[in-house]
Amino acid sequence: LNGKPIFLKGFNRHESEMTSGSATSEALMLQDIQRLKALGGNFIRGAHYQQSERFLDLCDRMGVLVWEESLGWGNGQGYTSKTFPPNELTDAEFCDMQVRQTREMVRASFNHPSVIISAFLNECNSAKPECKALVDRLIEAIRAERTGRLVTFACNVCATDICNANTDIVAFNTYPGGIPLKPGTPAVLAKKVHDDFTKKIADFRKRYPEKPIMVSESGMGAIYGCHDPNASVSTEECQEEYLTDIFETLWSNPDVVGFSIWQMNDGRTRERFCDKTVSAFFGGSVAGVFDQMRRPKMSAATVRRFFTEEIPANLKKGE
Repeated sequence: LNGKPIFLKGFNRHESEMTSGSATSEALMLQDIQRLKALGGNFIRGAHYQQSERFLDLCDRMGVLVWEESLGWGNGQGYTSKTFPPNELTDAEFCDMQVRQTREMVRASFNHPSVIISAFLNECNSAKPECKALVDRLIEAIRAERTGRLVTFACNVCATDICNANTDIVAFNTYPGGIPLKPGTPAVLAKKVHDDFTKKIADFRKRYPEKPIMVSESGMGAIYGCHDPNASVSTEECQEEYLTDIFETLWSNPDVVGFSIWQMNDGRTRERFCDKTVSAFFGGSVAGVFDQMRRPKMSAATVRRFFTEEIPANLKKGE
């Protein structure tokens, strides 16, 4: 940024609030950005849809960097139906509409300096040739707009991915030992976190030696006010412990250029199918570092420490 290396530190953020749903006010948008900056963050991934013009205006003014992506989630993976797996990746109309909505998103945010990444198809089945065909079409459509922005998508089919061949950044989602939460001591879970991230980063570095690598999603659920010294499932202690393990792993790896936590605030999600480690009985995700009322959980202090006091290895190697 302005000729200097920068490490992306921030959150995935949904347009979601306890009383207004997805119709968040401009005041709430501003407060979320203020919370991000108070923790030392500089980055928001707008998950998983085109961002409000009002929100991008505020990010422009407040100096926050934004990953914006067009609407998509788990395409080709059968997330939305266990009985009838989707075939949208081979559906001509679906593919054409993906290109159209992505182009419209890029054009709408063309003049927003806060947007540094244009993305699409969150967690698509990137091992499939038909997925790569669509990904390459989307990359071509974005670059044809000549915005100069980096292009990527959030990959969670890491071992067999073929779709990052033409992206600018390799970005991946992973929740090792966290979704679902596997039994074990804190040391066992910490090792799972370390080994999973380290292996995925090394594999991507081997396949794409010149590309920057970032973590676009990872985190752990916690119910606000739920405490247990043993850090049992859904407690604030469990979330804080898990995020600490992630930070210690990523901040020590010189190949990592950014991390966006899943997620900033608790909010509504699919009501029947989410795992108990991130969901509450109200049919919502409790993976937020803040709850639906924007109250900070224990992990907020840990996030602030790593965002403000700890220097990632990627920046240290340039000293």
